[in-house]
Amino acid sequence: MLKSLLYYVFKVIIWFSSKLSDKNLYRCSNIIKVVLYNLLGYRKQVVIKNLRMSFPVKSAAEIALLAEKYYQHLSDLIMETLASYSWSREKLATHFKFTNLGVLQPYLEQKKRMVGVSAHFGNFEIGAILIPSQLKVPGYAIYRPLANPKLEQWMYKKRTRSGLTIVPSKELRPMIEKMSSPGILFLLADQNPSIIQKAYWVNFLNRDTAFVHGPANVAKEHNMPILFFDSKRVKRGYYESEISVLVDDPTKYTHQQITEMFAKKLEHILQERPDDWLWSHKRWKWAKINEEIVRI
Repeated sequence: MLKSLLYYVFKVIIWFSSKLSDKNLYRCSNIIKVVLYNLLGYRKQVVIKNLRMSFPVKSAAEIALLAEKYYQHLSDLIMETLASYSWSREKLATHFKFTNLGVLQPYLEQKKRMVGVSAHFGNFEIGAILIPSQLKVPGYAIYRPLANPKLEQWMYKKRTRSGLTIVPSKELRPMIEKMSSPGILFLLADQNPSIIQKAYWVNFLNRDTAFVHGPANVAKEHNMPILFFDSKRVKRGYYESEISVLVDDPTKYTHQQITEMFAKKLEHILQERPDDWLWSHKRWKWAKINEEIVRI
Protein backbone atom coordinates (compact mmCIF):
# COMPACT_ATOMS: atom_id res chain seq x y z
CA MET A 1 0.00 0.00 0.00
CA LEU A 2 2.72 2.45 1.02
CA LYS A 3 4.83 1.59 -2.04
CA SER A 4 1.85 2.20 -4.30
CA LEU A 5 1.20 5.54 -2.60
CA LEU A 6 4.82 6.60 -3.04
CA TYR A 7 4.66 5.62 -6.69
CA TYR A 8 1.65 7.82 -7.36
CA VAL A 9 3.11 10.72 -5.36
CA PHE A 10 6.24 10.49 -7.49
CA LYS A 11 4.14 10.44 -10.67
CA VAL A 12 2.35 13.61 -9.53
CA ILE A 13 5.70 15.31 -8.91
CA ILE A 14 6.85 14.31 -12.40
CA TRP A 15 3.62 15.62 -13.90
CA PHE A 16 3.99 18.91 -12.05
CA SER A 17 7.62 19.28 -13.13
CA SER A 18 6.72 18.61 -16.76
CA LYS A 19 4.28 21.54 -16.77
CA LEU A 20 6.84 24.11 -15.60
CA SER A 21 8.43 26.60 -17.94
CA ASP A 22 12.22 26.83 -17.78
CA LYS A 23 11.88 30.01 -15.75
CA ASN A 24 9.60 28.39 -13.18
CA LEU A 25 11.64 25.18 -13.17
CA TYR A 26 14.66 27.11 -11.94
CA ARG A 27 12.58 29.14 -9.52
CA CYS A 28 11.72 25.81 -7.92
CA SER A 29 15.40 24.87 -8.02
CA ASN A 30 16.29 28.08 -6.20
CA ILE A 31 13.77 27.23 -3.49
CA ILE A 32 15.15 23.69 -3.14
CA LYS A 33 18.65 25.14 -2.79
CA VAL A 34 17.52 27.38 0.08
CA VAL A 35 15.86 24.40 1.78
CA LEU A 36 18.83 22.04 1.36
CA TYR A 37 21.61 24.52 2.06
CA ASN A 38 20.19 27.21 4.33
CA LEU A 39 17.38 25.47 6.22
CA LEU A 40 18.18 21.75 6.44
CA GLY A 41 21.93 21.91 5.93
CA TYR A 42 21.67 18.60 4.05
CA ARG A 43 25.04 16.85 4.47
CA LYS A 44 26.60 20.27 4.83
CA GLN A 45 29.36 19.02 7.11
CA VAL A 46 30.22 16.30 4.58
CA VAL A 47 30.37 18.82 1.74
CA ILE A 48 32.51 21.32 3.66
CA LYS A 49 34.89 18.62 4.91
CA ASN A 50 35.30 17.13 1.43
CA LEU A 51 35.99 20.54 -0.08
CA ARG A 52 38.44 21.58 2.63
CA MET A 53 40.50 18.42 2.30
CA SER A 54 40.41 18.52 -1.49
CA PHE A 55 41.39 22.19 -1.77
CA PRO A 56 43.53 22.97 1.29
CA VAL A 57 44.90 26.23 -0.14
CA LYS A 58 41.45 27.78 -0.50
CA SER A 59 40.23 30.15 2.20
CA ALA A 60 37.16 29.52 4.35
CA ALA A 61 35.26 32.08 2.28
CA GLU A 62 36.21 30.33 -0.97
CA ILE A 63 35.15 26.96 0.43
CA ALA A 64 31.82 28.41 1.56
CA LEU A 65 31.23 29.87 -1.91
CA LEU A 66 32.06 26.53 -3.55
CA ALA A 67 29.65 24.76 -1.21
CA GLU A 68 26.85 27.17 -2.03
CA LYS A 69 27.47 26.75 -5.76
CA TYR A 70 27.40 23.00 -5.30
CA TYR A 71 23.99 23.10 -3.62
CA GLN A 72 22.65 25.21 -6.49
CA HIS A 73 24.01 22.63 -8.92
CA LEU A 74 22.44 19.79 -6.92
CA SER A 75 19.08 21.57 -6.85
CA ASP A 76 19.22 22.20 -10.59
CA LEU A 77 20.05 18.54 -11.11
CA ILE A 78 17.04 17.43 -9.07
CA MET A 79 14.58 19.60 -11.00
CA GLU A 80 16.13 18.91 -14.41
CA THR A 81 16.08 15.16 -13.83
CA LEU A 82 12.47 15.18 -12.64
CA ALA A 83 11.38 17.23 -15.64
CA SER A 84 13.42 15.13 -18.07
CA TYR A 85 11.44 11.98 -17.32
CA SER A 86 8.57 13.45 -19.33
CA TRP A 87 10.74 14.76 -22.18
CA SER A 88 10.88 13.14 -25.58
CA ARG A 89 14.17 11.81 -26.91
CA GLU A 90 14.32 14.84 -29.22
CA LYS A 91 13.97 17.30 -26.35
CA LEU A 92 16.54 15.43 -24.28
CA ALA A 93 18.97 15.80 -27.18
CA THR A 94 18.59 19.59 -27.19
CA HIS A 95 19.76 19.69 -23.56
CA PHE A 96 22.73 17.32 -23.85
CA LYS A 97 25.28 17.06 -26.66
CA PHE A 98 28.33 14.86 -27.20
CA THR A 99 31.39 16.43 -28.81
CA ASN A 100 34.61 15.15 -30.40
CA LEU A 101 32.76 12.17 -31.86
CA GLY A 102 35.62 11.59 -34.30
CA VAL A 103 37.59 9.68 -31.67
CA LEU A 104 34.99 6.90 -31.94
CA GLN A 105 35.47 6.33 -35.66
CA PRO A 106 38.54 4.03 -35.59
CA TYR A 107 36.88 1.78 -33.01
CA LEU A 108 33.60 1.71 -34.92
CA GLU A 109 35.43 0.73 -38.10
CA GLN A 110 37.20 -2.05 -36.21
CA LYS A 111 33.88 -3.09 -34.63
CA LYS A 112 35.46 -2.78 -31.20
CA ARG A 113 33.62 -3.01 -27.93
CA MET A 114 34.53 -0.06 -25.71
CA VAL A 115 34.36 1.01 -22.08
CA GLY A 116 33.08 4.55 -21.52
CA VAL A 117 33.98 6.02 -18.14
CA SER A 118 32.76 9.19 -16.49
CA ALA A 119 31.92 10.61 -13.07
CA HIS A 120 29.06 12.21 -11.19
CA PHE A 121 29.33 15.64 -12.78
CA GLY A 122 27.10 17.45 -15.23
CA ASN A 123 23.73 15.79 -15.72
CA PHE A 124 25.01 12.22 -15.88
CA GLU A 125 21.48 10.74 -15.89
CA ILE A 126 20.49 12.39 -19.18
CA GLY A 127 23.91 11.79 -20.71
CA ALA A 128 23.85 8.03 -20.19
CA ILE A 129 20.34 7.72 -21.60
CA LEU A 130 21.36 9.43 -24.85
CA ILE A 131 24.49 7.39 -25.64
CA PRO A 132 22.85 4.98 -28.15
CA SER A 133 20.83 7.62 -30.03
CA GLN A 134 23.51 10.32 -30.24
CA LEU A 135 26.60 8.16 -30.71
CA LYS A 136 24.82 5.78 -33.11
CA VAL A 137 26.23 2.75 -31.32
CA PRO A 138 24.61 0.25 -28.90
CA GLY A 139 25.01 1.45 -25.30
CA TYR A 140 25.06 -0.56 -22.07
CA ALA A 141 25.13 0.42 -18.40
CA ILE A 142 24.65 -1.02 -14.94
CA TYR A 143 22.33 0.38 -12.28
CA ARG A 144 20.88 -0.29 -8.86
CA PRO A 145 17.23 -1.45 -9.07
CA LEU A 146 14.73 0.34 -6.85
CA ALA A 147 12.96 -1.50 -4.03
CA ASN A 148 9.55 -0.24 -5.17
CA PRO A 149 8.42 -2.61 -7.99
CA LYS A 150 6.05 -0.13 -9.68
CA LEU A 151 8.55 2.69 -9.53
CA GLU A 152 11.35 0.39 -10.71
CA GLN A 153 9.32 -0.69 -13.74
CA TRP A 154 8.51 2.92 -14.60
CA MET A 155 12.11 4.13 -14.13
CA TYR A 156 13.46 1.24 -16.19
CA LYS A 157 11.21 2.21 -19.09
CA LYS A 158 12.30 5.85 -18.88
CA ARG A 159 16.01 5.06 -18.69
CA THR A 160 15.90 2.74 -21.69
CA ARG A 161 13.67 4.84 -23.94
CA SER A 162 16.57 5.84 -26.21
CA GLY A 163 17.85 2.30 -26.63
CA LEU A 164 20.20 2.04 -23.63
CA THR A 165 20.48 -1.50 -22.24
CA ILE A 166 20.74 -1.53 -18.44
CA VAL A 167 21.18 -4.42 -16.01
CA PRO A 168 21.83 -4.72 -12.25
CA SER A 169 25.54 -4.70 -11.42
CA LYS A 170 25.48 -8.40 -10.48
CA GLU A 171 24.55 -9.18 -14.11
CA LEU A 172 27.46 -7.22 -15.60
CA ARG A 173 29.51 -10.22 -16.70
CA PRO A 174 26.77 -11.96 -18.73
CA MET A 175 25.81 -8.61 -20.26
CA ILE A 176 29.39 -8.07 -21.48
CA GLU A 177 29.31 -11.47 -23.17
CA LYS A 178 26.18 -10.41 -25.06
CA MET A 179 27.42 -6.92 -26.04
CA SER A 180 27.28 -5.93 -29.69
CA SER A 181 30.45 -5.17 -31.63
CA PRO A 182 30.79 -2.24 -31.77
CA GLY A 183 29.20 -1.23 -28.48
CA ILE A 184 29.91 0.96 -25.46
CA LEU A 185 29.68 -0.11 -21.82
CA PHE A 186 29.17 3.10 -19.82
CA LEU A 187 30.41 3.16 -16.22
CA LEU A 188 30.45 5.90 -13.59
CA ALA A 189 33.79 5.12 -11.98
CA ASP A 190 34.16 7.72 -9.21
CA GLN A 191 31.94 6.21 -6.52
CA ASN A 192 32.89 4.27 -3.39
CA PRO A 193 33.79 0.64 -4.15
CA SER A 194 31.12 -1.80 -3.02
CA ILE A 195 33.82 -4.43 -2.41
CA ILE A 196 36.64 -2.56 -0.68
CA GLN A 197 38.96 -5.58 -0.79
CA LYS A 198 39.03 -5.36 -4.60
CA ALA A 199 39.59 -1.60 -4.76
CA TYR A 200 42.57 0.06 -6.36
CA TRP A 201 44.15 2.77 -4.22
CA VAL A 202 45.25 6.06 -5.78
CA ASN A 203 46.43 9.40 -4.41
CA PHE A 204 43.44 11.56 -5.35
CA LEU A 205 42.67 15.08 -4.10
CA ASN A 206 45.42 14.94 -1.46
CA ARG A 207 44.66 11.55 0.08
CA ASP A 208 44.75 7.83 -0.63
CA THR A 209 41.42 7.00 -2.23
CA ALA A 210 39.77 3.68 -3.06
CA PHE A 211 38.52 3.34 -6.64
CA VAL A 212 36.25 0.70 -8.14
CA HIS A 213 37.97 -2.17 -9.89
CA GLY A 214 35.39 -2.64 -12.64
CA PRO A 215 36.59 -0.40 -15.51
CA ALA A 216 40.21 -1.59 -15.46
CA ASN A 217 39.21 -5.23 -15.01
CA VAL A 218 36.67 -5.20 -17.84
CA ALA A 219 39.00 -3.34 -20.21
CA LYS A 220 41.92 -5.68 -19.64
CA GLU A 221 39.93 -8.91 -19.56
CA HIS A 222 38.13 -8.15 -22.82
CA ASN A 223 40.78 -5.93 -24.47
CA MET A 224 38.41 -2.97 -24.69
CA PRO A 225 39.72 0.60 -25.17
CA ILE A 226 38.57 3.12 -22.57
CA LEU A 227 36.93 6.41 -23.53
CA PHE A 228 36.54 9.27 -21.06
CA PHE A 229 33.33 11.35 -21.09
CA ASP A 230 33.92 14.84 -19.66
CA SER A 231 30.42 16.20 -19.03
CA LYS A 232 30.05 19.88 -18.21
CA ARG A 233 27.39 22.55 -17.97
CA VAL A 234 27.29 24.94 -20.94
CA LYS A 235 24.57 27.05 -19.38
CA ARG A 236 21.77 26.39 -16.96
CA GLY A 237 19.92 23.30 -18.13
CA TYR A 238 22.27 22.54 -21.03
CA TYR A 239 25.26 20.21 -21.03
CA GLU A 240 27.87 18.76 -23.32
CA SER A 241 30.19 15.80 -22.95
CA GLU A 242 33.59 15.80 -24.65
CA ILE A 243 34.84 12.32 -25.52
CA SER A 244 38.55 11.51 -25.39
CA VAL A 245 40.62 8.34 -25.44
CA LEU A 246 41.86 7.43 -21.97
CA VAL A 247 43.40 4.05 -22.85
CA ASP A 248 43.76 2.85 -26.43
CA ASP A 249 45.39 -0.51 -25.67
CA PRO A 250 44.69 -1.78 -22.12
CA THR A 251 47.12 -4.67 -22.55
CA LYS A 252 49.99 -2.17 -22.27
CA TYR A 253 49.03 -1.09 -18.75
CA THR A 254 48.39 -2.66 -15.36
CA HIS A 255 45.04 -2.39 -13.60
CA GLN A 256 46.63 0.07 -11.18
CA GLN A 257 48.00 2.27 -13.97
CA ILE A 258 44.64 2.43 -15.74
CA THR A 259 42.91 3.42 -12.50
CA GLU A 260 45.54 6.09 -11.87
CA MET A 261 45.00 7.51 -15.36
CA PHE A 262 41.28 7.85 -14.68
CA ALA A 263 41.86 9.42 -11.25
CA LYS A 264 44.39 11.91 -12.64
CA LYS A 265 41.99 12.96 -15.40
CA LEU A 266 39.14 13.38 -12.94
CA GLU A 267 41.29 15.36 -10.50
CA HIS A 268 42.38 17.75 -13.25
CA ILE A 269 38.74 18.41 -14.17
CA LEU A 270 37.74 19.00 -10.55
CA GLN A 271 40.57 21.48 -10.11
CA GLU A 272 39.13 23.45 -13.01
CA ARG A 273 35.40 22.95 -12.34
CA PRO A 274 34.94 21.92 -8.71
CA ASP A 275 31.37 22.98 -8.00
CA ASP A 276 29.38 20.44 -10.05
CA TRP A 277 30.76 17.16 -8.68
CA LEU A 278 28.76 15.15 -6.13
CA TRP A 279 30.41 16.59 -3.00
CA SER A 280 27.59 15.44 -0.69
CA HIS A 281 28.57 11.84 -1.39
CA LYS A 282 30.53 10.27 1.48
CA ARG A 283 33.36 9.50 -0.90
CA TRP A 284 36.09 8.86 1.66
CA LYS A 285 34.49 6.20 3.87
CA TRP A 286 37.66 4.15 3.76
CA ALA A 287 41.30 4.95 4.47
CA LYS A 288 44.60 3.14 4.29
CA ILE A 289 46.57 3.45 7.51
CA ASN A 290 49.90 1.60 7.63
CA GLU A 291 48.67 -0.57 4.74
CA GLU A 292 45.56 -1.52 6.73
CA ILE A 293 42.15 -0.62 5.28
CA VAL A 294 39.90 0.99 7.89
CA ARG A 295 36.44 2.53 7.79
CA ILE A 296 36.35 6.17 8.94
